[in-house]
Amino acid sequence: FIVDTKESVMGRGGVLLVGLVVLCLNGTLRGEYEVTGVESTSAGVSATLSLSSSSGLGGDPVEALQADFVEFSEQVLRLTITTPENDRYRLPSSILVKSNPTERPSNTDYSYSVSSVGSYFTFNVSFGESDIFQSGEEFYFDDQYLQVQNEMGTLDGRTFYGLGERVGSLALKNKKYYIFNRDQGGAVEGVNLYGSHPFYLQLDDSGVASGVFLLNSNAMHVEVADHSLTYRTIGGALDFFFIVSDSLDGVVQQYLGLVGFPYLHPYWSLGFQQSRYGWRHIQDLESVLQKYEYYGIPLDVMYNDIGYMEDYLDFTFDPVRYPLAQVQDFVSTLHSKNKRYVVIIDPGIANTVPDYPAYERGEQLDLWVKQFDGSGPMIGKVWPGEVVFPDFTHPDSYVYWQEQIEEFYNTTVPIDGIWLDMNEMSSFCFGSCSQYDPPMMVPSPDPYDEPPYNPLLSQMNASTISMSSSFYQGINYDVHNLYGYYEHEHTRFILEDFLQQRSFTLTRSTFVGSGRNGAHWLGDNFAQWSDMQNSIAGVLSMQMFGFSMVGADICGFNLPTPEELCSRWQQLGSLYPFSRNHNAILMPPQLPWSYSHTHLTLTIDALRTRYTLLPYYYTLMFDMSRNGKCCVWRPMAFEYSGDAECRKLDQQFLIGDSILAAPVVTKRAVNVSTYFPADRFYDYYTGEIVGDETKGEYITIDAPIEKLPLFLRGGRVVPGQVPGLNTVESRENDFLFLVSLTADGSASGSFVLDDGLSLETISKGAYDEYECSASFDGSATYSFSCMQSKAGAKESRVLGAVLVNGVPCKPTDVQLTGTSVLYDYDKKSQRLAVTGLRADLSSEWTVTWAC
Repeated sequence: FIVDTKESVMGRGGVLLVGLVVLCLNGTLRGEYEVTGVESTSAGVSATLSLSSSSGLGGDPVEALQADFVEFSEQVLRLTITTPENDRYRLPSSILVKSNPTERPSNTDYSYSVSSVGSYFTFNVSFGESDIFQSGEEFYFDDQYLQVQNEMGTLDGRTFYGLGERVGSLALKNKKYYIFNRDQGGAVEGVNLYGSHPFYLQLDDSGVASGVFLLNSNAMHVEVADHSLTYRTIGGALDFFFIVSDSLDGVVQQYLGLVGFPYLHPYWSLGFQQSRYGWRHIQDLESVLQKYEYYGIPLDVMYNDIGYMEDYLDFTFDPVRYPLAQVQDFVSTLHSKNKRYVVIIDPGIANTVPDYPAYERGEQLDLWVKQFDGSGPMIGKVWPGEVVFPDFTHPDSYVYWQEQIEEFYNTTVPIDGIWLDMNEMSSFCFGSCSQYDPPMMVPSPDPYDEPPYNPLLSQMNASTISMSSSFYQGINYDVHNLYGYYEHEHTRFILEDFLQQRSFTLTRSTFVGSGRNGAHWLGDNFAQWSDMQNSIAGVLSMQMFGFSMVGADICGFNLPTPEELCSRWQQLGSLYPFSRNHNAILMPPQLPWSYSHTHLTLTIDALRTRYTLLPYYYTLMFDMSRNGKCCVWRPMAFEYSGDAECRKLDQQFLIGDSILAAPVVTKRAVNVSTYFPADRFYDYYTGEIVGDETKGEYITIDAPIEKLPLFLRGGRVVPGQVPGLNTVESRENDFLFLVSLTADGSASGSFVLDDGLSLETISKGAYDEYECSASFDGSATYSFSCMQSKAGAKESRVLGAVLVNGVPCKPTDVQLTGTSVLYDYDKKSQRLAVTGLRADLSSEWTVTWAC
């Protein structure tokens, strides 16, 4: 609880006082609550607040509040504002992976202040000379309207990222951002979508990075304006976390340290995946698999959308279109070819079908989401017709869901993963699909479906059940955003429990911390150039929210896909952390062979590039799971925060810190204007230097339809493997290294190896780690080696090739640990290719060359 200097306080219009009271407003600001007391606590400061005037926007005002500042860590400050009785809805503590400390840290990187007794309530959080949050004139806390404003002065020089899930630019603009989980039926800009992530990052013109996270599950919007950023939510408490760091990456690491590091996915899930809504018969999947093999296209996973079900009933196969024996044979064939099978499951359970086990068991457990008065289940409507919804906040819900999944697995086919769709509690009715019998005892007008203030563009119960619905943990109004979170969490642990290996769960609905349970895709997009463009920002944002595995439906879900768009999207999609082609029923097929031979060839080329880079991708994913290091895909500003041009880029991005991707996302384009910061970059394919490393500049890169522009960053080592037709084959192939030297002849990198499947790999240390480096002795000799720094898995790999970019002269000799080997040198590109090495990767080896 610090103010650095008297001038810093006076500069905010106050006077410095002795003791806890550090900021006394001079009347230039107006508030709605008066500070009636301030005292020190073991972990921070607590202030009591008394109502002065109400907004009149959200029902009854809350008369008394308590604001608790907790110095959570050296870089994180928590501020919780709720009633002294703590009787408002609060999220379960399990949403976070850390709890409040019992005492303050010895030092903090931030300072904070609160207004004095008798003043209107305001507070400030700062990091050095930069204000992170300066609460503004209007602070309201009515029963159903909570508002707090961050008055930041001019936004010039500040860049904001985050606030999701949404469609649009990576950097936030002056507008309202709506946050509330909803089945949108098509991911479009300007509305609330499938997930809720009230977290934003800020980068100011001096390079100071910070983040603000509001732990609240109620509907809200956040309005960005010229001089302020305003939160408006309609329930719960205001539970803020203010995060400071020396980098954007550091802010994300601190955030993920609160909500949980991303799940460590099985290695096979990094392979390419094929899906389709509209495969009506098992023969459709058999035919697709045969053609993947015929054309030699890499593939790891095949999916079934809802078409496999009997009358769209969860945990069933249609006996005519998907005869069980034939499905079992197909899955057995998949597994024999080192491929996996994933099925979709929706949460709605049909309640009108006789002798349906999934419904009967839920009835026995009295497990359904209920009407407001608890008298009976809330009725929705999804694909099978009328449905009820399991209450995943109920203590018995885990056992119920476990029984259904394990019975399905044991009596039908051994699935490898589960795809969770429609889990925003999507319903084709707004509110309820039935006339309540007996009537729900909800006041009229309904304060939950029709609250005094609606922060959304749509009505609260749009495409979902009534906000008055009753859960074990509360009412839908408060817990709606948690529905998919709990279903996802249950499914992850259930699969782990009976498979005894890492699960694969793909969810549409997400909340804070969902990334620690599995993967996410960006939902029902359209086959449009704008949707492909927006997918880049979508993936980058969801990475910041904690999803190491995320991607969009390649080539678009809705609408027919023109060949050029599909070609460019297949190239971009081959780089998504989660790479899957999927489209809608009645749409023309968009499979690799659905278009011209050119499209087929470029698809294979793009996927072979992906499979070559899988060891690098896996290491990036592993690091996110191990310590929250962001991210697999990174915004340019994460590496070049001092370059103002990089802050606004969202059509190019970095893969880790070593590869710059500049995909073509514009119709009929045969080149792409790419920004290269002041750094050294090499063309991925030729090894030639691109640009001037002394200055940032845009360069027009040739990009005919068959080319995906990629560039290797100088000073980095990228691990890879010779690509196979699936991840199992690829993992057995020779290792290769892409070494890109700086001007002084150095480069470094690291990678990890494990079995790709086992649970608790990180906590048990069951992995191998390698540190790689290249150097120049200043005279004539260069060297490159990778040393094993940890041997927790003892994975066996063979060193096959080393490609070195930036070798200024033709070597006179190249040796592997003292033995001369064959090599090739391209004078124009200055690339040295050393192949056919055949050495044990874990042994002590060094590649040297001299000019």
